[in-house]
Amino acid sequence: MTGIRSVSAEAASGARPVIAKRPANNRAKITNDPRRGFDGRTPGGRRRLDLLEELVMAAGGWNAVSNLWLADARRVVELTGLCEEARSAALKGGAVDLIGLSRLEGVADRARRRLALPAAAGPKATGADVVQAYLRQRAAERAGAQSGAPASAAAPTSTAAPVAAPTSGRGAVK
Repeated sequence: MTGIRSVSAEAASGARPVIAKRPANNRAKITNDPRRGFDGRTPGGRRRLDLLEELVMAAGGWNAVSNLWLADARRVVELTGLCEEARSAALKGGAVDLIGLSRLEGVADRARRRLALPAAAGPKATGADVVQAYLRQRAAERAGAQSGAPASAAAPTSTAAPVAAPTSGRGAVK
């Protein structure tokens, strides 16, 4: 032997061979049917199925989610179900470790946030928004009282410029 090996054209080009997808009958049952394992005959099982359906619909539907995302969603559903059962037992006066329940709810919340679901439709009001709305209402009431017109007639129609909070005098923000 002279030490020279023959190399196929495929290996020489550096291209990797294409690996075919595994057939559906070669996958786990839970992968083929993510709803499997939740007993729809019990209230808890139906609740878990409802939660799973809601999570999947919030993520864009069954065709939009991957198997890994579904595994995480099942974990969220199971943790949420455990939290609901423990909270129900605590409210009925059962012996429940409240610190453990609080930790379990924290784990479930972090797992749900890890799913990275899209934000709910519509902006959430922040504390600053509530304060600004209150201050606009108060300014409209003052303007109406000074002009003698009802407060609804003196209400500003444009919300482009927020009203600054008073810094001195009566009604000042401290």
